[in-house]
Amino acid sequence: MPTLANTAPLALVFACLVGLSACTSGNTSSARATNQSGRPQIVDDVRFSNDPGFDKRITLVGIIEGEGPGGEPRVEAELYNETGEYQTVQYRFEWFDENGFAVRTGNPGFRDVQIPPTDAVRVSSMAPAGGVDFKLSTRR
Repeated sequence: MPTLANTAPLALVFACLVGLSACTSGNTSSARATNQSGRPQIVDDVRFSNDPGFDKRITLVGIIEGEGPGGEPRVEAELYNETGEYQTVQYRFEWFDENGFAVRTGNPGFRDVQIPPTDAVRVSSMAPAGGVDFKLSTRR
């Protein structure tokens, strides 16, 4: 017959497991100051997609721009995972000069970023010398 002495350790283990599973549920809450000194400049963007399935999973929340330490253009995009599972996204920034020509960079390939369930990540790029405009491409 079970007694309090031999069921208490099992109850403690069960309570710890339940507590740990709640910590890894993937839900995230956050807070930030209402009087922030940083004022991001939001970029008006044009979006096109040929993959409606991707668009249902990943949302481009927005793009902001500013200047890097040397005055060069800098951009940052926020990608949001609409699903309850981790999503891996590949992204690439391409830069163009004032005449619309591509500016060669040292890293022309796609990079991977993993986005937690129902959460967002930001990806950023600093313009190479001569870069004034950019294009962000994403894919699965």
